[in-house]
Amino acid sequence: MGQSIAAGVATTKTVGDEHHKYGQVRATTYGTLVGTANLRLMRLRETLEDRYGNLKTGAILHKVLATQEQTSFDLGAVPESGAKDEASVTEVV
Repeated sequence: MGQSIAAGVATTKTVGDEHHKYGQVRATTYGTLVGTANLRLMRLRETLEDRYGNLKTGAILHKVLATQEQTSFDLGAVPESGAKDEASVTEVV
């Protein structure tokens, strides 16, 4: 990975021997990697900017650090129905 791929350099190479192929190595640029990550995170940066853009960093930190909650989980417990108990999941916003 780099800023650019030099001319004449193969962008894809298959790794393996004459009997087995183990995988492929693909050359990519940093810009392509960042662009792909941005799309995969569903434009998280823009969503966060829309939601918290008007708050200063100190206000965001105060809001996050003011909520101190540690939920304990009994990892050995299984609900009677055998299904996951959705009511036991706690969401902190």
